[in-house]
Amino acid sequence: MRDEYVGLLISMATLFAILSIAGCSSNDSEPTTAESLTSYERSTSRSSPNTDRGYAGVNLASPSVGESEGFTLLSPADTGVSFINEVDAGHPLKRLYHSGFVCGGVSIGDVDGDGTPDLFLTSGPGQNRLYRQSGPFRFEDITEESRVSGGDSWGAGAAMADIDNDGDLDIYVCNYDSPNQLFLNNGRGRFREAADEYGLGIVDASMTPAFCDYDRDGDLDLYVLTNRLYRQGGRPSRPPYSVRDGHPYVLPEYQKYYVLKHHGGSKYSIDNTGRPDRLLRNNGDGTFTDVSVKTGVTEAGHGLSITWWDYNHDGWPDAYVGNDFNDPDHLYRNNGDGTFTDVAVSAIPHSSWFSMGADFADLNDDCRFDLLVADMSATSHYGRMTTMLVMNADKISRITARPPQVMKNALYINSGAERFYEAAELAGLADSDWTWAIKLADFDNDGRNDAYFSNGTVREFTHADHPMDAQQMIGRTEWDHYEGSPPKPQKNLAFRNLGDLRFENVSQAWGLDKLAMSYAAAYSDLDRDGDLDLVVANLDEPVSVYRNDLSEGARLLVALRGERSNRQGIGATVSIETAAGRQIRMISPQTGFLSGNEAVAHFGLGTEKRVERLVVDWPSGHRQEVRGIQANQLVTMQEPPAEESDAIDEVSEAGNRRTTWFRAIGAPGGIEHEETPFDDFAAQPLLPRRLSQLGPSIAVADYDNDGDDDFYFGGAAGQAGQLAVNDGRRRFRVVSITAFEADAACEDMGAVWFDVEGDGDLDLYVSSGGIESQAGGEAYADRLYLNDGSGGLTPALANAHPGLRDSGSGVAAADFDRDGDVDLVVGARVIPGEYPRAAATRLLENRNGRLVDATQHVAPELLSAGLVTSVIWSDADGDGWVDLLLTTEWGPIRLLKNSQGRLVESTDAAGLARLTGWWNGIAARDLDGDEDIDYVVTNWGLNSRYKATERRPAVLYYGDFDGLGDKQLLEAEYEGDTLVPVRNMSSASRVMPHLRMMYDSHDQFATSSLEELYTADALADAQKLTATTLASGVLINDGSGAFEFRPFPRIAQVAPSFGVVVSEFNGDGTADVYLVQNFAGAAAESGRMDGGMSTMLTGRGDATFAAVSPSESGLVAPGDATAVVQCFSGKQSQAPLLLVGVNDGQLQAFDWAEEKGPAGETSRPYFVRVKLDGPGGNPLGYGARVTLRSASGPPQTAELCAGSGYLSQNSSALVFGTPHSSEDAELEVWWPDGARSSHALSPSPIQTLHYPEQ
Repeated sequence: MRDEYVGLLISMATLFAILSIAGCSSNDSEPTTAESLTSYERSTSRSSPNTDRGYAGVNLASPSVGESEGFTLLSPADTGVSFINEVDAGHPLKRLYHSGFVCGGVSIGDVDGDGTPDLFLTSGPGQNRLYRQSGPFRFEDITEESRVSGGDSWGAGAAMADIDNDGDLDIYVCNYDSPNQLFLNNGRGRFREAADEYGLGIVDASMTPAFCDYDRDGDLDLYVLTNRLYRQGGRPSRPPYSVRDGHPYVLPEYQKYYVLKHHGGSKYSIDNTGRPDRLLRNNGDGTFTDVSVKTGVTEAGHGLSITWWDYNHDGWPDAYVGNDFNDPDHLYRNNGDGTFTDVAVSAIPHSSWFSMGADFADLNDDCRFDLLVADMSATSHYGRMTTMLVMNADKISRITARPPQVMKNALYINSGAERFYEAAELAGLADSDWTWAIKLADFDNDGRNDAYFSNGTVREFTHADHPMDAQQMIGRTEWDHYEGSPPKPQKNLAFRNLGDLRFENVSQAWGLDKLAMSYAAAYSDLDRDGDLDLVVANLDEPVSVYRNDLSEGARLLVALRGERSNRQGIGATVSIETAAGRQIRMISPQTGFLSGNEAVAHFGLGTEKRVERLVVDWPSGHRQEVRGIQANQLVTMQEPPAEESDAIDEVSEAGNRRTTWFRAIGAPGGIEHEETPFDDFAAQPLLPRRLSQLGPSIAVADYDNDGDDDFYFGGAAGQAGQLAVNDGRRRFRVVSITAFEADAACEDMGAVWFDVEGDGDLDLYVSSGGIESQAGGEAYADRLYLNDGSGGLTPALANAHPGLRDSGSGVAAADFDRDGDVDLVVGARVIPGEYPRAAATRLLENRNGRLVDATQHVAPELLSAGLVTSVIWSDADGDGWVDLLLTTEWGPIRLLKNSQGRLVESTDAAGLARLTGWWNGIAARDLDGDEDIDYVVTNWGLNSRYKATERRPAVLYYGDFDGLGDKQLLEAEYEGDTLVPVRNMSSASRVMPHLRMMYDSHDQFATSSLEELYTADALADAQKLTATTLASGVLINDGSGAFEFRPFPRIAQVAPSFGVVVSEFNGDGTADVYLVQNFAGAAAESGRMDGGMSTMLTGRGDATFAAVSPSESGLVAPGDATAVVQCFSGKQSQAPLLLVGVNDGQLQAFDWAEEKGPAGETSRPYFVRVKLDGPGGNPLGYGARVTLRSASGPPQTAELCAGSGYLSQNSSALVFGTPHSSEDAELEVWWPDGARSSHALSPSPIQTLHYPEQ
């Protein structure tokens, strides 16, 4: 191994010997000689055929082999790295041990130009250390002769970067409340301090530096992240504020420590304040200028991480700032004009609360950069129960940061559409304990980026049994309060990327599960064998140096030498292509926490032995490409002169991007859903989620019979529903309906248009729901509005319908009994104040224009159907009679088969009884080309703290647990095979005070199982509900009404899905699916479930689907989306318009985007739009099945369902993809009464098919 290592250096030195470029002068007035150039620089100009191709390559050493297949922790005796970050109990600044300044940083780079990476370690209160690598994993301490010890300063983060662009690495160190230090390298690993000379001697709570050429002018600029200044002696005994003109203000001498926070009215509180960060522009003349205000980087915060990355891949580096405590995170988008805009609110749904370290990489193999931000979220039930005091509901309600904050890691998956998915729970990376540094890299060389977390803390600062209140901070610091408590070491963690956003915990298998207080961590291929080694800073024990002995997969290292760009190529992106696919990296070494990786791009190649194409996009704007590179090399790319570069043609690049399928347009009619604030948890404090935020609904129909679609938009409690009328030119206007205004107190749930009277126009039924009123109150009254045929809608007479007063859900219409008129089913959601008790779902039979409750006689099982969320009429068994399917919460998807007008419970026979979930919506269509009807069912997804399997389901009890007669809710989950409570003692004991008498500590509560906390009799007597799956997916029909469940692709599980449209969106003849998502109304302790933005899934014709990126579909629907419908405008239009209802938000609309062909002509997929002219009492043919047949493609089958998805009614027009040839195509209709007819496909854009008797 050592012989190969030395041979590598000799090979690189030989390359240098034939180097024919001139050296540069250093700022230390010492000439840059041959010896002071790095080996990477030498290798870029070696005399070989590769030089002419723009790169030089050196073979890597053979992979190291250890005693086990993993990482080997080398001893200080082996490495020579004996450095220890010690807790200095006598230091005058020991109060900093409560902060991110607790432990020093790690930086890796080649400071002496010998081609091997060296280590720089900062030491908090001690002296920094510089270790030169003299052989594979052999280091010598050269601090004294290098003059980089830092003196008496309390050092934090440091960066190795070529600040003066002279070809060697300089070192910049951030210090706490003393001047930051800049050590300029003379090219041979000797340094002089020059911070003041460069304008970089900042004195503040400087946490860590990050260099990047943000303005792309060829030199490195600097972001200095700050944290907080800790006042000696803690808070003063005298209040640090006064009052002037009736307004409080912080006294000047305390303003750098404290800030006043306004809580409304005359309520204020005093809090610690973070410090403002600084952005400094390199002037190119050996000085820097503070441009923070000028560029828009002005926010103060408790900063713990700064990450330079190009999230939107526009070539301009952006910055993500992770802040601790209540300070919001920031995503500064580089505008390309020297300014930044904080786009965090629009780009991410929520952030971690106590944001720690962060790193970015492509984690889902789509060549877009994703970002992972750490928090302190526990991996165990005990940890959650004993630290959740910091995230109780009251405290969360006082957090006003935007984006909202959630106490768990945040994984932002790049959609390419200026908004990110948040998928930490889905990927299994949401909880990693008290994490400091994150490292995302391909540690096993399989071509996928893995994750490493450094964990632990000097003391347990957040234990629920040891709180610290404001009074205890007077006259003493936080460290004074906790110094006597024991340390909190935790295991470091490693996760292997399995693909498809799945990560496997390999901490123990890889030998990285060290129990320690670990902080900064950096990676580099220290022994040049092509895999990444790790260096981790620990508290009170030596730095960990890990040698990577996984010895798997081929590998490639790419180093850059800039000419017009900065010398290291920081900010450049490097991408490769192999037969296995593409990979992308960005040279941005300062990632994680107080960490600087070596500025070399590393690629794991798996079994690939050759890189077909390597592309470097330099910060200068030039693109460099090399083809045909053998694996297992260190390749150095030298930026060519301007005249030899391929400039990135941004105009051409933009022109090559495909037009999106849809484009967002303004809210039709300016419609907005407006919730009235309501405390769902007042009556039932342990509710899993809010029940007052379940709307809005949307129902589409040609209400005025003018040939295009209008729609009803359901209002919240206190807001009237709205009717939007289509003018035929894809524009809508809201018309005033007096009856709607009179019913504004109702919370609209399901709505459906149907002809109740058989007079040829469409009437409207609206169910009422929510929990804002007492059960049975007038606000829960369902409504029937009759159409007078001339645009008016008036309330039906009291005897025209039963006037149901349950808290309802979905509504669906069909002629279930084949008597020629349309009947209804009305779902019931919950009994207000008694969740999870459900009201009775009802079947309303149409008898000569009157709706009569026929449930007891026709479908008695509906009375106990459970918490029904959606309903749909559909012929599941293909016998010509529409059956009834219902989705339920804490229950199965229920199937009641229609036995010639009577509905028979068939859930178990259909194979659905064991598939319990929190089902939300259902839609029908043939998804696999076999001409029976399959179903899309929406659920809560896989991206929340809730997990559910058949063996270990999610559990809910409802019963009397304290013997006082009142029923309470009790959520439970499995840890291993033990059932434990979901809610902590603080939450549970508020409604069950006996717990405080039985358990006097959170520790006791956390170590008790559910059966130990509550009596066996109480649990046995309680109502028990379970959910075995939370995934959304499809029910594949075997033709007889028996089903197999198949989950959707994982990205579709990133949030709860509600509304769904199943239609044809790309014209290929196979059904596609559009889901809308998100729910932010979960109990505060459970966090937000808003990681989605809607999902388009294209069908493959076999009931499997591929997710379409929002950057391609154009469908970005943030917020809590509920209903989604497809409608049409104009008599000739084939292209759909999608409407998305958002709870407490503006209606979103997406129009089909016109796509330009090669000659500039408008092109779009061709759709067949089908409308039915049905029999008298059912004029739109609700319940009919239509099949398009063609010899040139598989059959396409759809049903016309009046009421489907979630709180939705789609247009009565069905959409099919055009066949390859329309000459032999025909449409077959199976009408609701059993009649059948065939119709040739006409050239008309809209096919109107008439009932055969007409």
